Amino acid sequence: MITAHFIWDLKKYYPEAYSLLEQFKSDLLLPFINQNIVRGIDERLYRSDIDMSFTGNLYLWQLQHAMEDGHLQNKQQQELIKCLNCFFLNSIINENGRQAIAGK
Repeated sequence: MITAHFIWDLKKYYPEAYSLLEQFKSDLLLPFINQNIVRGIDERLYRSDIDMSFTGNLYLWQLQHAMEDGHLQNKQQQELIKCLNCFFLNSIINENGRQAIAGK
């Protein structure tokens, strides 16, 4: 698990490495998330009215802030990320998606 302290140190002491991390998020993670959204819509599991750009960026923002919160212990951080994932997924799935998750 990436900790807030790790990110702060990376940003402060290794700005070039931090820049690579930011580039990774924009060049690889965001397109991956967007591909997942397109696939979910195509498979009729996600809502068709999703603003893909906004939704992908919001998800990354939520994850980044959860990882950068220095007030959380590792277990709390993991639980927060788990809850964010559930919250996020439930906000984009449709009834077919809910049934797929429930195994129906």
